[in-house]
Order: sequence, then C-alpha cells, then structure tokens
Amino acid sequence: MDTMSTATACDLWFQAEVGRLSTTDERTAAEFSRRQEELEDILLARAKEEGRAVNELGPAPEWGEEPKGRQPRIIIIGAGVGGLAMGAKLREAGYSDFVIIEKSTDLGGTWHHNNYPGVACDVASYFYSFSFFKNPAWSQMFAPGKEIKQYLSDVADHYDLRRNIRFGTAVDRCLYKDGRWHVETQTGEVIEGDFLVPATGFLHIPKLPDIPGLDSFEHDKFHSSRIPEGYDFSGKRVGVIGNGSSSVQIVSSVVEKAAHVTVFQRTAQWIFPAPNDYYSEKRRRMLEYYPELMQRLFDFFMDMYNTGFGNGAVGDKESQRRFAEACEANLATISDPELRTKLTPDYPVMCKRLIFSHSYYTALQKPNCTLEVEQIDRIEAQGVRLTDGRLVELDVLVLATGFDTHAYCRKLDIQVANGPLLVDAWQEGARSFESIGLAGFPNLLFVGGPYSTVGNLSTMTCAELQVNYIIRLLNEMKQRGATTIMPKQDEQDRFVEEMEAAVVNTVWVTGCRSWYLDERGRIDIWTKSPEAFMERMTSGPDLNKYELIA
Repeated sequence: MDTMSTATACDLWFQAEVGRLSTTDERTAAEFSRRQEELEDILLARAKEEGRAVNELGPAPEWGEEPKGRQPRIIIIGAGVGGLAMGAKLREAGYSDFVIIEKSTDLGGTWHHNNYPGVACDVASYFYSFSFFKNPAWSQMFAPGKEIKQYLSDVADHYDLRRNIRFGTAVDRCLYKDGRWHVETQTGEVIEGDFLVPATGFLHIPKLPDIPGLDSFEHDKFHSSRIPEGYDFSGKRVGVIGNGSSSVQIVSSVVEKAAHVTVFQRTAQWIFPAPNDYYSEKRRRMLEYYPELMQRLFDFFMDMYNTGFGNGAVGDKESQRRFAEACEANLATISDPELRTKLTPDYPVMCKRLIFSHSYYTALQKPNCTLEVEQIDRIEAQGVRLTDGRLVELDVLVLATGFDTHAYCRKLDIQVANGPLLVDAWQEGARSFESIGLAGFPNLLFVGGPYSTVGNLSTMTCAELQVNYIIRLLNEMKQRGATTIMPKQDEQDRFVEEMEAAVVNTVWVTGCRSWYLDERGRIDIWTKSPEAFMERMTSGPDLNKYELIA
C-alpha cells in the first residue's frame, strides 16, 4: 500500500471518509476507519518525505493595493461571525479604514456569550468554517463552542483585526445625516463613517419566558446564554425550561452530575440522531499537510447539508422523507411508551428548527431525569408550581427559552435624519433587498439581516457570501465614482414578494409555531434553496436595482 502515489492515497482516504459517513452498519464503519488510519500513516510519512509545510494555505494575505482617492470609512457593528468575515474580506480587498464596534469584552458573538455545558454547533465542523480559512484542527464532527470561539479568534489574529475592534462599546443610536452615519455609543462618543454594516446576528438578545413569579425564585437562575463558565451543577436539582437545541445540549451534559434534572416541555421536538465523531490527533495532523483534502471535506459537507437539510426545509419531499424516517426511528428507541408519547411531536419534521443529538433520549431515560409536560402555573421561591398544583423544588433554574430571533438590529435605533426610522420601516415585519440593503436607508448594508439563510445554510457560508457581495458593491461604487447607495423601493418590493411567494413551499408553514415565524406569523428568512441564495449572492449586485448618488 505504501507504494501508491500521494494523490491515490488522498483519494482513498476521502473515499473511506464518505463510506464511513454513509453507512449505518457499525462493522463497516469500523473497517472504513481502520483503512483511514493506515492511509493517515502513509500520508504523514509522505508529507515528511516531500518536505510539505504545515498550513500550505500560506500566511496572512497581502492587504492589496490601497484604492485610489479617499477610502470610505466603514462602521461594522458586532465582532461575531458576520463582523469578522466583513473585516477579513475588507482587509483582503484593500479597505483599511474600518472599525468593528463590539459591546462585549471579547469577540465571538454567540460563541462568546454561550458557555453552557455541552454547547456545540449543529452543523458539521468542516463546513462550519469560512472557505478562505479552513480549519484542520476540529476535534469532533460537531465542534464545541470553545473551539469555534478559538477558530474565530484565529481568524481575527490571522487578518490582524483586533486593532480595528472597539471592545466593550455598546451602541445607543445610529443616525444618518449630512451624508454620513453617526454612531453614538452609550458613553456619548460619536463615531462617524460613510457606511454602516450591522452584523449583530440573530442569537444575541435572550428571550425570557412570560411566567408569573419569574423573579421570585430564590436560588440560582440563568438564561442559557448567561450561565457562568464553569458553573458546577453537581449534586443539584436542576430545572430546565424549554427543549430546543440549548436545552437538549445542557440536559445531555449535566444529567450525569446533577442530583436530578427536570425538563419542562411545552412542545415536543423532533430529534435527528447525529453521532458526534471524535477526530484523532493523527487525523488532524495529517489534514494540516493536505489542504486539498480539507477542500474536499468542505465541499462534501456543503453538498450534504445543502441538498439534504437545506433543500428539505424549502420543499424537497425526498429529503423530508429521509429526515422524517431517521427521526421516527430515533424516537422508537425509547422503551417507555408513556415517555415516547410525550416526546412525539404533532407536526412535520423540520417545521421547527430540527435538533441534532445522539444523547438526549438516553439522558431522558436516566432515573434522575424527569420530562414534565404539565404546564407551568408560576415560579415560586423554591421551584416551579405546575397547573395541577405540584411544586417541583429546584436548586437552579435554567431558562433555555431561546432568543428574539426577529430583532435583527432594531436595538441600534437606526434612523435617517428627516427620513425614516428603522422601527417604522419594519413596523409590518423586517424586510431587506436581497438580505443586504434597505430602501430609504443610504449606505446601510446588512450581514445577517432579514432574508438571510438562517434556516437552511451554515451561518459562516451565509456571512461570507453576503460579505463578498458587499465588497463587490463597494468596488463598483468606487469605479462609478458613487458615494451613496440604497436599493430602489420597487426592486425591494419585488424581492420581498418573491420571498413571500416561495414561503408556501417551505416546511416552516406546515402547522407549528417556531422562531422562524415573527409575531405576525411572517417568515423573514430566505425561503428558497441554498443554491438559489448562493447564485443570488455570487451574481450580484445588480446596480441597476440600486439608487446611486455621486
């Protein structure tokens, strides 16, 4: 075997990876893994023989030539996935006059705030990366939160972004006047710029449950995104309100150490059985030498995610059938029929955001875990009072009740002098043009705004596509000598109508209440396929659909 070419060894390793992920037979999967280990030994030896360097993707890129004339000053709000992607690609394109305003003390966005036990991504780690900064060092298939934050920190360091970030700076107001954006911070400072790029994400404003007596609980109480890092659940009676992704991860992680865990479930969730493969140190070292394999892994998982989950969410019946069968088979593994009934949803798979877990059902079947479906009447000093009169006494209460996913950047108080306010423009629901701009708001460019692919594409990929669109827009403006841009109202109206017309094909409107729907029951995320979003982003912008002012 060691006489084969390096290219052949790479091909065979990748084929074994695809085979291992495609089979449901444990013995077959083990054989694929054994074959991969042999090939990893060969490829590591070849790397040494060939004098391959680690990280052949190279050092930090040159920032490019400075654009001639005055550079636009760009204000980015948020140092999470979107803000860091924007900063990295601005650097690469030669734009250096930008500032990233971050309210927290460190970068990372949701991966900085969420430190709860078991926090992890539900997108395969090789795909949950920027295409321009792939990471061979992921320790497992679904990366834990700390690794993702470290990855984002590495991106910031590689592109020398920290010198552009203003940490601990909260924004009070963003006002467009006299041809520029004026961003007022909570300290009273005003930061001026030509363009405003909100990259605040959609998982940053905790949503607290409207339960009487919530403030009366006398013991520890946390929203899931505010659990102190390293908080010890050992020996405690833990109550978890909610049963979305955060709840599932927390319960699965703390049930072994807690005295007892009670999950208060309002609506049953579909759980997709996703084994979390752990990657060996040898595998990680091997991938450091072979960026071509990293590219193939990235492309493979992108295709798997887009053609499977991504297309299923927007109407592909075959994909929906496969996911439904897997979820139903997973549910059937619960031996107690009463518990199984409690966990059986009454809506189609993927109507709510699908939860990926290989351990949640196991956790719920442990003797020190209780699934409570009786509704909550109120919170009291010592625990949760149910509508049937029972009091569930607790030592710690976790509110795994999600986020205000439709707030977008409303909290920034964005307005145009003598013109519209953002809250007024979005009075009937959040809107945008192609997820990037907003009619009536000059030089306002979103990363992660309305009609982003929140429901069917990796956040990393979505942000990268939007950022590349914005860079092309900035370059086009420079070539045309334009200083101001915003979408035409009629073009935005046509785009919103296109999104709303496609809603009827999605699984999100098939009979459940989820965070995909706003308070009016509207869908304000991308409603077509991931491929259609990629095409829209890579073919745009069409400046004929924008108003430009020199």
